[in-house]
Amino acid sequence: MSFPTIEADDAFPDCDVSTSASVASQMSPESPAVVELCVRNEASSSRRFTFGTPPPFHGMKNESGPAELFIIPPEYEENHAPKEHLLIPDSPEADGCWRAHTRFVGYDTTRGVTIDPGEAFCTEYVPLMQPREQRCFPAGTYGFESRVRWREDGEWFGPYDWELELTVEES
Repeated sequence: MSFPTIEADDAFPDCDVSTSASVASQMSPESPAVVELCVRNEASSSRRFTFGTPPPFHGMKNESGPAELFIIPPEYEENHAPKEHLLIPDSPEADGCWRAHTRFVGYDTTRGVTIDPGEAFCTEYVPLMQPREQRCFPAGTYGFESRVRWREDGEWFGPYDWELELTVEES
């Protein structure tokens, strides 16, 4: 069985903050794909960033694309989600597709993270198909959106839109 290939790209305004999106591993019969998303403080002083949950990228359901897709951080799920709501499966379904166990609704909280100058805050995410989606990672570009804001020297900046694109190519 062949698995589709995933590529990641992101866009963020130029404001002494940089973001990055990269694919740490492609999906296989043993594991789903893993995408790493990072926010780096390029300023000369520490900043207190405020993200939705889980940080740094909380737009966990795609806004556009050929099918419904999630990006779920395994570490966050293991530490914060009730066992009956875990989404990431241990193995692909019978058709070889990595689908979430249940439909994801989302979290409605925020979290603050202090990032020192030149440092980054990164989290890994697992792309999964929605459980009701019959297609398995159809080729195309999936768009996700998140917001980032921060406090520096007592003043708030943002929110700034952070856009992520995952491109799925058939193998």
